Amino acid sequence: MRFALTPIAAGVGLAMMAGLAGAATQLEFEPTIDLSVPEEPAGEGTALGISANKSKLFRHQDGTLVMIYGDAVTPPVGVDEEDFLVYDLKGQAERTPRDIFVRTCQDGADRGDGTTKTCNVESDWTAPVNVSQAATLSSIESDWRGEGLETYWGDAEKPNGFINPQTGMTVVSWVSHYCPGLVDGEPTAITAPEIDRAPTSQRARLYIERDSRVIPFTCTWVAHSLDRGVTWQPAVQLSTGERAAKQDVNRGTQTWWAVTWQEDPTGLELGQAEGPGDGASGANISGGTDVWYARATAVGTGWADSGVDNSTMTWLPAVRLTDNFEGKSGTPGSLNIVFDNIGNPVDDDDIEKGRAGAARANLGSVANTVIVAWEETKGSQGLDEGKFIRYLSFPYNTPPQGGEIEGITVGTPGCIISDPERNARRVRFVTQSPADAGTGGIQIGIFWKEGVVSQGGPSDIMFRAGIGGVAASNMLPAVDSGCATSVYEETQLLNHDRAQNISSQTKLVASSGYNNLHDDTQEQFTENALAHRGLLRGRDMWLGYSYTENLALLTYLNADNYNFWIRKFNVDAFNADPDSAWARPVRVTSQEDPSVNVREPRLVGTPQSGPACDPGAGLTEECRNADVFFVAWGTQTNVSPWAPVEAEELGLYITRTTDAGQTFEPVVQLSTAQGVFGGPLVDDEEAERAFESQLQARPDGNKIYAVWNQDVTDPLTGESTGETNAVFTSGVPVEIPVTPRRSSGGGCAYNPGAAMDWTLPGLIAAALLALGWRRRMNRG
Repeated sequence: MRFALTPIAAGVGLAMMAGLAGAATQLEFEPTIDLSVPEEPAGEGTALGISANKSKLFRHQDGTLVMIYGDAVTPPVGVDEEDFLVYDLKGQAERTPRDIFVRTCQDGADRGDGTTKTCNVESDWTAPVNVSQAATLSSIESDWRGEGLETYWGDAEKPNGFINPQTGMTVVSWVSHYCPGLVDGEPTAITAPEIDRAPTSQRARLYIERDSRVIPFTCTWVAHSLDRGVTWQPAVQLSTGERAAKQDVNRGTQTWWAVTWQEDPTGLELGQAEGPGDGASGANISGGTDVWYARATAVGTGWADSGVDNSTMTWLPAVRLTDNFEGKSGTPGSLNIVFDNIGNPVDDDDIEKGRAGAARANLGSVANTVIVAWEETKGSQGLDEGKFIRYLSFPYNTPPQGGEIEGITVGTPGCIISDPERNARRVRFVTQSPADAGTGGIQIGIFWKEGVVSQGGPSDIMFRAGIGGVAASNMLPAVDSGCATSVYEETQLLNHDRAQNISSQTKLVASSGYNNLHDDTQEQFTENALAHRGLLRGRDMWLGYSYTENLALLTYLNADNYNFWIRKFNVDAFNADPDSAWARPVRVTSQEDPSVNVREPRLVGTPQSGPACDPGAGLTEECRNADVFFVAWGTQTNVSPWAPVEAEELGLYITRTTDAGQTFEPVVQLSTAQGVFGGPLVDDEEAERAFESQLQARPDGNKIYAVWNQDVTDPLTGESTGETNAVFTSGVPVEIPVTPRRSSGGGCAYNPGAAMDWTLPGLIAAALLALGWRRRMNRG
């Protein structure tokens, strides 16, 4: 049976309470199913179904759902399980290597027995297809366990996918520790004979902080399907592993595709425990780290051209987009932390260097124009430890190139769009076509975190709009025309108009209408905003973010927490008066218990209408209703980073609006799993933890599909088994029942410690601020 919930009690979350009174419907979800199942028959390199990782979900216009996920695999023949392991830098533990798998289901298709598929039973889905096929392969040996050179298996990290719903094209990219040599320096299919390949140039890095393990670098791979994910062409290797690849993104159209990623010449840097993440994510980088770009163009008129063969996706060699490489000059006597493919230290003068490093690039496109935005250290040689946000747009087939240094072609600086005197990071953007934007419309909304303090410090969400185009010159508020410079002294002379501040003093803006758009990021220095999300539809845009009024109370005393807020933007109001473009922020979640944080929000709109849209014939399911969008989020225990226990994932929640955000339906549980809020029955699925939801909507907004990762709990002990499943469900709106069909458990409160005396929280917070929040911009 399905499950539905009444509005969640105040302790768990309410959606825009002002909008609840008139709500007549709420979402109701089918029972969940586990899609990360073991492959049958089992054999070498087949999915074990125990280690689902970073599941992604996509929907094509014929209703085909594509789920992409990582999973552990069985060892090669003759290799024992205890020898078939790799080391996870983020998880700080050894584990079984993973490959990338894909399953599909066409909702509404004939099962062949007179019934139609719903995708809510596991048998409706195709068997898992291994698209990476490298976990059982190895390209390097390293001293990764402190016992001498040992095989390091071809573990694949998280998958990143994208589709072109009009053609059925589906592409997935990832980085892997399997990095054999390329053929003639060109992107090379995994099926290429070893005899044709050059010797591997893959390197590895010594991590003294991880028991002196030497962990191999990763390289970038990509694979594609022309039939909506059912069958896949052999994976193609795009980079060599000479530098450590990370943060890959792929995007494409009906006629071309592109991938970007970053490469660090000294290997993946560990985090510094100053932000909310687990570290080893690619945010912390060394000088000389560049963003790379590779592209492929369809044969004939496009990927769907049946008269030509696009089964082989011809990728051109990758090029550097950024200009951070400055040479390979070494430092005599420096500690060797980089090793070659046979375990020898690499001379420091053979390692690429640079003053600045690029990280966490995002990739998009409008028509045939590619858009890339990234964060980059300032290259100030110690004067300023913060980052810029840089921006670049160019025709997809002519990536900009700079000059040569030591025979190596470098890229270009990219335009600085953030405040050069502040620290900026986590840039994101949303785009739409000129036709959808209309005359004088917004084609790109770009937003990022910005503040004075570096990693983990207080910040606000800043915004610029691309009006009438996507070049830096189209940005409003405007940026200096000399914004594309890598000379630090020149960056400090840039004269931008200040970007609009969306999140400053959120609660004051919500209650009084105070105009915060011109606020300096230090106007209220205790607050913090993060997890920013955007949705762009025609003349309107919605920008959401998680917000806490006092980061000190949240971090040190757990006396405040994050909730998710949304603001609506209208381009016509912006063009008339930029100060009138934004509605007041509205809190979508109402997590009153400070021991729980709202995290990993999702803002999901409806896709474009499909070919089956025919209102005249009463066929409206595939017709877009742009007034509908969904907001989902996860919850997590609020635990200090210095506490002896880690934060625990709890459950997932969701709501929907049918009137462009004026009102929202009652919040319901998306996941049955609720972590420690699940109740005393440890053998119930409710005691498990759900996280990292991915959602896709039907164009009419009357059906939502969701997949997430869920920890498996031992029914006897209540402890995590270490296994993770990929869980799927779908939901539809129903009339709100008079009697709840399932208890929300909303009155629960998590209290991991004893009661606290709040007599002096202000004094404590002030002291902690003085001690812990050091300003890192030494501009003397």
